[in-house]
Amino acid sequence: VFSPDEESIGFFGLSGGLRQVELSGGAATGLVDIAGGEPAGASWGADGTLVFAENWAQALKVKRPGQDTEAAWLSTLNRDAGEGGHMWPQILSNGRDVLFTIWSGSQSWDVARLAVADLETGRHRVIYDGGATGWDLWVASPGQGSDPRPLLDTEAAEKWARFSPDGRFIDFESVPLETDPGIVIRPFPEVDTGQWRVASGRRPVWSQDGREILYVTDDGIARVTVETDANSVAVSLGRPSPFLDMPGISSFDLSPDGQRLVIHRLLAETATREIRIIQNWFTELERLVPTQ
Repeated sequence: VFSPDEESIGFFGLSGGLRQVELSGGAATGLVDIAGGEPAGASWGADGTLVFAENWAQALKVKRPGQDTEAAWLSTLNRDAGEGGHMWPQILSNGRDVLFTIWSGSQSWDVARLAVADLETGRHRVIYDGGATGWDLWVASPGQGSDPRPLLDTEAAEKWARFSPDGRFIDFESVPLETDPGIVIRPFPEVDTGQWRVASGRRPVWSQDGREILYVTDDGIARVTVETDANSVAVSLGRPSPFLDMPGISSFDLSPDGQRLVIHRLLAETATREIRIIQNWFTELERLVPTQ
């Protein structure tokens, strides 16, 4: 996650703890001490508040501005309601609420729930019961009295959706049953009024000005120019072109100012160090380099 001043990023270290590193480089420093386990997401608010899940089977924790590296509990698990863990928090733009997923402890995400917690009191309310229906897109408002509704329900798996900067379109990764994943654009909220396939790829991200879409390929990151009409839902796409040659990228994101990329890359395993013993090496040396 990016820091509020966009000068550093926060990440979960392999040795434990939530850490930060300056975008200009240097050594990582500690943000929050974590006992261990499997972290499940973090969000960094505009005022410096950090909300994170240090383990799948726990409630959310919060570190407020001015605190040291210790965090306090934010939410509370309702075991009687079947809550096994709170995860994937996202501080909303109002700065008062946190959207997150309630894990039931089941292997199926069909019985997960979406909830919103108050950042001051920690009390949360469920806004949708049943957090997944085979990777379809739904729309939900954190406000009271607004029921979530399906946005796009097809035979393909739709995921990693993002709104365009002007809010008029969404792009997402579509995985049909028998073909490779591809990037698709649809109008919002009338998703049935148009569809444009951008290219084969994964994890699409809009540029800050909405004129490009960047996405992951096997070779790195590619991009496509996007032109839209302010008076209609028409979309014109350019030809896909390479942007960054870096195989092994699993995901990436743009900084809020649109000037920098943060990349999560899967590196190949390093070769195992070994010691080899060669017997009768002098005899072999004489064979290869005969003496005069």
